[in-house]
Amino acid sequence: MSHVLVAGIGNIFFSDDGFGPAVAQALLADPPPGARVQDYGTRSVHLAYDLVGGPPHVLLVDAVDLDDEPGTIVLMAPQDAPTTGPIDGHGLPIEATLARARLLGATLDDVVLLGCVPATTGPGMALSDRVAAAVPVAVEHIRAMVGQRMSGAVWSTSSATGGTITGPPPAD
Repeated sequence: MSHVLVAGIGNIFFSDDGFGPAVAQALLADPPPGARVQDYGTRSVHLAYDLVGGPPHVLLVDAVDLDDEPGTIVLMAPQDAPTTGPIDGHGLPIEATLARARLLGATLDDVVLLGCVPATTGPGMALSDRVAAAVPVAVEHIRAMVGQRMSGAVWSTSSATGGTITGPPPAD
């Protein structure tokens, strides 16, 4: 069983809201050891069920609507994430997804969100240039974070309080 679930979240039909799925797809070519990477897209109910009895550590990847430059990558507690993109019948906001998972019996002690500030979440299937450029940066940060978690380092909601990631990933 993998120790870390990396969950890409977002709607690929709404431009930069597809950041999470784009990162998941990039990671699926060569998943970090100890991680299960899944592109959930808009299937938040599926994610909620997968969190029940799932990996002890969860890294959510999604677009986050913050007052910052598009393409900025942030690490934060999921409950601090504003809703981005359209809310529809296919998906739930992150906190609602986690609440549903808790109702189903999930223990969510170690969940963090790696988010990217979108330039646009209007209709379209392409990421903006700035968000597309952030995908490989996010992939490297996720690889480093999973490696650190597998070696015993802790990244938890108490330590993920809105830190902006602008440079290369942390050293192992």
